[in-house]
Amino acid sequence: MATDFFITAAQQRAQELAADLAEMEAGLLRARAEGDEHNARQLIQGVANAKAERRNLQATYDEYVASQHPEHKAPSTEGEWMMKPPEKMTGEDVSKIFERSKYITRQTWNDPDVAARVNAGWAEVQRRRKAGQ
Repeated sequence: MATDFFITAAQQRAQELAADLAEMEAGLLRARAEGDEHNARQLIQGVANAKAERRNLQATYDEYVASQHPEHKAPSTEGEWMMKPPEKMTGEDVSKIFERSKYITRQTWNDPDVAARVNAGWAEVQRRRKAGQ
């Protein structure tokens, strides 16, 4: 497997954050031993910030890794496909419908007027999806 620049950079940043956290926690122990509340307050805030940054880094890393390995859906059965509501259909489903149609052939699809009307309908479906309808 090839080395991924972004994954490597995120892993290095995670190691830097771990080192920073270890230093701040050691500093907190020293501040407690010396009774230095001012330094302890700053270190506590630094620990909180570093932990938040680590959570954000992990979330971004997880999103990136997931985007590099898209989920593979199991192909639906013919019955499941037939029961799929129009608002759940994808472009592949629409193509499948046109391939089965006895009224619309590839030549019909090449007609600019037909293509424009179908594309307008598809755009409306997408608009309604975004609107939550």
